[in-house]
Amino acid sequence: MKKGLSIAGILCAVLTVVSCSDTPSYTDRLNDERKAINRLMDENDFVVIKDYPKNGAFKDNEFYKMENDVYINVVDTGNGSRAASGATVYCRFSVNFFFLDSAKYTTHVSNYGPHSNGTSPVEFRYGSYAAIIQDGGTNGLESLMSEGLQSGLQYVGDRGKVKLIVPFKVGSQEDNSNFHPVFFEMVEYKLKDNL
Repeated sequence: MKKGLSIAGILCAVLTVVSCSDTPSYTDRLNDERKAINRLMDENDFVVIKDYPKNGAFKDNEFYKMENDVYINVVDTGNGSRAASGATVYCRFSVNFFFLDSAKYTTHVSNYGPHSNGTSPVEFRYGSYAAIIQDGGTNGLESLMSEGLQSGLQYVGDRGKVKLIVPFKVGSQEDNSNFHPVFFEMVEYKLKDNL
């Protein structure tokens, strides 16, 4: 009987230690992400609209939540030429990483506009969540390729521009591993066939 009690005591002690772990659960991570995204939206006066605009026109602060939980704001729908699955796309973007304590941007990375510093666009095949690395090497931004970054292409075409808030579950491998959402302040897509 004493042997049975000591095994029960050890089992209780192990369960207590395991249940008191400081490691956040996946649910905790999702709750933290939701708070961070809400904070980003509040601090920037972003609003979530219920339905995608029929004419495709968004106000500067309006975001639509897509089925994959990415928030999109269409800035420019492009020239009408749409990407087919497997099409080669060049992407330039300006991205801010935010999380938890403040939605104020802690890290900013860009290959878009006047601050592109001679960097190349990120190249990918639509539907593949890996960037194409050219023989000339990499500028490091290819690591940001993800389902979330590509998801704007379902609403815009060649030369289309969008803003995206990408949850970690559809973010890059690094964002997914670190449970960090990202805010793409601007993304521009160009189809290789239209260059």
